[in-house]
Amino acid sequence: MIARRALLAAGFAAAFSGGLAGCAGVRLEPLDVRLVDLALVEGGGLLEQRLALTLALSNPNPTDVALDGLRVALDVNGEPLARGQSGEGVVVPRLGEARARVIATVSMLDLLPGVLAMTQREGLAYRLSGTAFVAGLGGGRLAFAREGRLPRGG
Repeated sequence: MIARRALLAAGFAAAFSGGLAGCAGVRLEPLDVRLVDLALVEGGGLLEQRLALTLALSNPNPTDVALDGLRVALDVNGEPLARGQSGEGVVVPRLGEARARVIATVSMLDLLPGVLAMTQREGLAYRLSGTAFVAGLGGGRLAFAREGRLPRGG
């Protein structure tokens, strides 16, 4: 009876570890991440403001991708504008899209020197980059980056 239990336990352990090894070989394509909204959030001060960045996450993979965190950097005209992170989970459906909200901070000391240069250009070049932390992959990460130009208002 004890030998049978030991054999079952060994078989279970082998099957379980084989399943994990199979997961380790999973290769995910990067997510397509777009900035779809930007809003001021209460709680900022004279030298630092808080922004809510709403991101659209598109998944080109044939399986759902569960994320347990995001880290984001937003640069405008080559200068750092906002940095933020979120530990909230989101599941991006297979071949689908989900939204995520990240609270980011803007240092007014970093922003002030570039304000005049920004207003004199034809538009604002931006770069959104960061890391999506994949849940259940033992620290798996997917890097993302997107560049574009925002038209000057007015």
